[in-house]
Amino acid sequence: MKPVSEYLPLVGMAGFIILVQVLALAMAAPMAESGMQAFEDTSSVWNVVWYIVVILVFTAFILFIIKTNKKYILHAVILFAVVATMYYVLI
Repeated sequence: MKPVSEYLPLVGMAGFIILVQVLALAMAAPMAESGMQAFEDTSSVWNVVWYIVVILVFTAFILFIIKTNKKYILHAVILFAVVATMYYVLI
């Protein structure tokens, strides 16, 4: 039998995912009231298709970078994502 300490990372990640989802649900109503939304037509089915296409293309891009061993590009993409997020949140 494995010791409990080996399960702590899994429990921590699961707890983090649940916490993020609960916070997202708590923030959904105030953001909707203030008019903050990702798309103009929130009832359109194409919004879901767009997200799936973007996720698949970005995943293929990351896998291509890893396969061609150009990890410096991956490093730059991740740094850009972090900087863009910090800019959006803080400014």
